[in-house]
Amino acid sequence: QLEFLRARLRDAYARELGAELAPTLSMSFTRITLVDPKRGERLTCDLQLRFAAPGGAGGALAPDAAIVESKSRGGAATADRELRALGVRPIAGCSKYCIGVGLTYPRVKRNLSLPLLRRYFDAGGSPRARVLATR
Repeated sequence: QLEFLRARLRDAYARELGAELAPTLSMSFTRITLVDPKRGERLTCDLQLRFAAPGGAGGALAPDAAIVESKSRGGAATADRELRALGVRPIAGCSKYCIGVGLTYPRVKRNLSLPLLRRYFDAGGSPRARVLATR
């Protein structure tokens, strides 16, 4: 795998891999997946998302929050309509990896992620469940 990565870096960026690779972020979560094969739709719900960096920094999704992602052939899935009816609006460009880096590496620029970090990755949480919907 390392040689594959070195070759891709050379081909795509004309760069060599500098230092040896090492883990930068661990993540764990519980996923529930619902599938409607007839409609070509899939819904995933990620819960109990936790991050840990090698230096000991960590972070977690608020206990009353979930990351919900829908996929469909035609665009607007049944879940998208139902979530909109509940007042949940999709958030574009949400990457669990980028969120984890933003939580565990304070020196990394995270201006675009701050609203998500503050709303969904806090210690207190709100009394009602929150849903982070992505596309």
